[in-house]
Amino acid sequence: MIALLAITLLVASAAAVPVQQSEIETEWMAFKLKFRNGGAFGNDEMRRDIFESTYRYVVAHNAEADQGLHTYRVGINQFADMTD
Repeated sequence: MIALLAITLLVASAAAVPVQQSEIETEWMAFKLKFRNGGAFGNDEMRRDIFESTYRYVVAHNAEADQGLHTYRVGINQFADMTD
């Protein structure tokens, strides 16, 4: 029972990893410079929203990996602003 509670708390704390809007904006600009040559690629606002969702997933997953819940880490790549 205590182990289940501990795991639940770890997962909840990882899911609640705070990400500041300024951090997301900085990462979005770096992403565009690296993968889009700094320019817009289609609907920029929509792609930024998708990127934000992907970035939040990456941060949360890697926080869980740091706690030993995953055996691998994930990162941002050239597809971070695209949907499934």
